[in-house]
Amino acid sequence: MGRQGGASGPAPPGDGRLSGLNPEQRAVLDYVLGYYRQHGHTPNLRTLVNEMGLDKKRVYALFPGNPIRRICQLTGLPMPPEC
Repeated sequence: MGRQGGASGPAPPGDGRLSGLNPEQRAVLDYVLGYYRQHGHTPNLRTLVNEMGLDKKRVYALFPGNPIRRICQLTGLPMPPEC
C-alpha cells in the first residue's frame, strides 16, 4: 500500500524542496499537481509519459531512480493508487 501523503498536503511553491530544479522538472511537477487537482490522485508513470508527450527515459533522467516516488516527495502528493 502506498503512502497517503503528509499532513501538510502538496508542497507550496516557495518550499525548499523545489529549489534548484530546472524548468523541465518544474513543468513536470506543475503537470502532476494540476492532474492531482483535477483527478484526485497522482498520475502513474504511463499516464505522465503519454499525456505530457515525454520519453520515459527522459523522465528517468529528470527524476533518477523511481521518478514517481521522487515527484511525490517533491510535491508532497501521495503515490498513485496502483503503486
